[in-house]
Amino acid sequence: MVAELKKAGVQQIKGNVLVDTSIFASHDKAPGWPWNDMTQCFSAPPAAAIVDRNCFSISLYSAPKADDLAYIRIASYYPVVMFSQVRTLAKGSPDAQYCELDVVPGDLNRFTLTGCLTQRADPLPLAFAIQGWCQLCGRHHQR
Repeated sequence: MVAELKKAGVQQIKGNVLVDTSIFASHDKAPGWPWNDMTQCFSAPPAAAIVDRNCFSISLYSAPKADDLAYIRIASYYPVVMFSQVRTLAKGSPDAQYCELDVVPGDLNRFTLTGCLTQRADPLPLAFAIQGWCQLCGRHHQR
């Protein structure tokens, strides 16, 4: 929609943009979808309007000190709250082979990331599915 408006020469919109999504008011999950994939970007719920594939991205940074919590950076225009309970492991830690990350969704697009992450120089990029996409539409393109 934004690309089409730009092609038409629209440079600014004064006021609100309303998106009617009532045409799609059915189930947002199909039978047989694995429950543990529901938070992954590739499993974002379908919707009548799609913004950024109905996903959001974060960067997970290991803590400078082993055993401290890793921290998350997320763009402010995403209407999600992400908590880190990810423990940072020292490089070469034998525990790293048993370490997995998991994301636990909560209400109102609140997520908790759990597990552990080995110390690393660069952040780990991750993408997750917006669970309540309408909350995303309201703020995303107000940049």
